[in-house]
Amino acid sequence: MPKIVDHGARRFEILSQALSLFARQGFDCVTMRGLAAHLGVSTGVLHHYFDGKEALFAAMLRHVARLKVATVKTDLPPEASPAMHVVALVDVLLRQAELIQQVLLVCMDYQRAHPEDPLIGEVLDVYRQALIKDFAQGDRQKAEIALSYIIGILTQRILVANQANTTDQLTGLANLFGIDGPNHQAV
Repeated sequence: MPKIVDHGARRFEILSQALSLFARQGFDCVTMRGLAAHLGVSTGVLHHYFDGKEALFAAMLRHVARLKVATVKTDLPPEASPAMHVVALVDVLLRQAELIQQVLLVCMDYQRAHPEDPLIGEVLDVYRQALIKDFAQGDRQKAEIALSYIIGILTQRILVANQANTTDQLTGLANLFGIDGPNHQAV
């Protein structure tokens, strides 16, 4: 009897596990063969789900972006106040800073080699739109400032390991959204 494969789950697994290899080796150094070995699958399996490395990479970045946005949203009750949304965002950023830094490294590496490709802008737009809608109450300028602030904090952590206090810096992000103090109380 043939093996029954949940294709959605298999694709999800590939996308979720590919990031670590891209972050470690960089986009140009990763091959489909190396990726297949890293994931413990054949190259045929990868080609079944993706047309090539570029398609897998783009799907992976979009997948991670949607997953991170969904993580913040699922931690909140539907009636959550804007202040609760910001607190949840800061908490997710603190818990997943290393993963998000891997995404930043991969994005910077890719963008440097492919400056004309709109992929990174499209992925950033997933985060930007979530910030506008769920955290900045429609204020695009505030969302842009917050996105720049977050990228800056996490990039600083990459460049100067363990020198910056991320918790204090992200509290500054909460302050941008009108939430004050160590317990993130609404102002």
